[in-house]
Amino acid sequence: VQQCLFSMIEEGRDRTAFHLRIGTILAQKWQDAGEDEKDRALRGNTLVLAADHLNLGCSLIEKKDKLLELARLNLHAGKWTLRQSAFASSAAYLRQGKKILEEQAPDMWSTHYDLTLELCGTLGYLE
Repeated sequence: VQQCLFSMIEEGRDRTAFHLRIGTILAQKWQDAGEDEKDRALRGNTLVLAADHLNLGCSLIEKKDKLLELARLNLHAGKWTLRQSAFASSAAYLRQGKKILEEQAPDMWSTHYDLTLELCGTLGYLE
């Protein structure tokens, strides 16, 4: 059903906007979710889906603070997938977060030190 509906959306800006909207909803659900042990797997899956959709829709994000939030979301997704031993996925999220940060803050080591350190440090551990 999902694939059928998705195929009905024209490629290009409409599809990108769709990803952005879905990712925004999922990111909000992830942020609102509880920390209960039983919710941990569901919360992690929501996090990864949110990051996937927002990464596909990020070309439409214009506000710098929203892009920096996406870089941080990719960090969380990278750490979660690392804990699941999904090393390739983890590296992909961390690289995407680092790329976004580099584009938004070329002087990222001075302006966003903690986020930069976590992204680069975790990525370095994987590589």
